[in-house]
Parts: sequence; C-alpha cells; structure tokens
Amino acid sequence: MIQPFNQTAIGSLVPVHGSNGTGVNVCIGTTIGDILYWTGVDWCRLAPGDPGQHLETNGAGAPPSWETTPDGQAFDYFAPSDGLFPTAQPAGTVTRDDELLITFAQLVDSDILFPGAMDEKYDGGTIAVDIYWVAAAAIADDVRWSVEWLRQAGGDAISGAFAAPKTVDSTAPGVNGDIAKATITFTQAEADSVAAGDPYRIRVRREGTNNNDTMTDTAQLLRVTVEEP
Repeated sequence: MIQPFNQTAIGSLVPVHGSNGTGVNVCIGTTIGDILYWTGVDWCRLAPGDPGQHLETNGAGAPPSWETTPDGQAFDYFAPSDGLFPTAQPAGTVTRDDELLITFAQLVDSDILFPGAMDEKYDGGTIAVDIYWVAAAAIADDVRWSVEWLRQAGGDAISGAFAAPKTVDSTAPGVNGDIAKATITFTQAEADSVAAGDPYRIRVRREGTNNNDTMTDTAQLLRVTVEEP
C-alpha cells in the first residue's frame, strides 16, 4: 500500500512511499478532469484540456497530450454506382480505365441523383459538396455544375420539391485525364434544412445549356462527397 507522507504541495510533485520503503513522486491535483500518467519515474498530472479537445497518446516514450480536433469531417461519399437516374434528362455512364463514370454531354442539361443520410455528428453548420470529374478529351473551358437538396425525413413528402440550386463553374484541367474538383457550399437552410440523421437526396446537374458552360465535350463524374469544410 502506498501512503502519502507529505501533502503540502497540492498540484506539484509530492513524495510518497510504500510499505517496502521505496518511494516515488506523485503530482496531486484538485481540478475535476485531472489525469495522472506514469513517466517511467514518477506519476504526473495532466491538467484538463479545452472543450472539444481529445486525449492523444504519443507512444510509449512520451506523455499523453490534449489535441485540438481539426475542422472538417466527411459525412457522405457517393460513387457512380450509388447514383439514381431520373426519368427526365438522365446522365449516362461510361467505363474508363476500368472505372465506372457518370457522363454529362455538352449543350444539354443532365442529372444524376444520390440518396444519403446526414451524419449524426452534423451540428447545423456549413456543408460542402465536392464534385470530382474529368473531361472526356478537352483540356480547357468550363463546366457549370449545380446541386440541389431534398430532405426526406419522417413527415416529408417523397416527391417533395428540391431546394433552390447553387452553382459553380469548374475549369477542365490542362492535361486530359487529370481530375478537377468543384466545390459548392450550403448553409443548413440552403440544404433544405437537413438535420443530423435525416435522409436526403441531392441532384447533381451539368447545366450544359447555360452560357457559362463553355466546354464542348463530355464531362465524366468520378465521385461526390458531402462534408463539413
């Protein structure tokens, strides 16, 4: 049994000894959330971290520490095989380098739908939809993408109206086969007020009839991600 023989230095190293006469130093604290860890010689105190920080181990040779979790987290990931093709103006498909891609022809509007469920960790902040795409052959000019949200939570209509679309113009990379990333950000209200745990559907469209869509070539979609930026 270890017995303290001096408790006058609260928060600092206090020598203690056991019944066999051996002793170590123990750092005694009085703050809720204090953590004791072994240094290999003494027991030491790690003070509480800030709200939202996580406790991280730094390996067997170093003490633990509180670390700030980086902003941003992925909520959903959609591959072409996850897509739903609408009856009106559907996009197409093609296989390129053994990978299924969704195709959006030039000079027409075409759509693909992705069903998902908002992550339980979503706190009502900004949402980013990232569209990863390549051009069939072009190495210049722009594609106009738009994204719309439809919440499908309990009590919502399955055939309800999508929220207003938001758009971005994305330029084809200068090397054919290189991947472009187009990002559109939404407030919770712009994303049809989707909340944590809510099922939803997004519609990704190439607005090929828009004057800002200047790439006279097919755009090929690799994947779409939904995340907190």
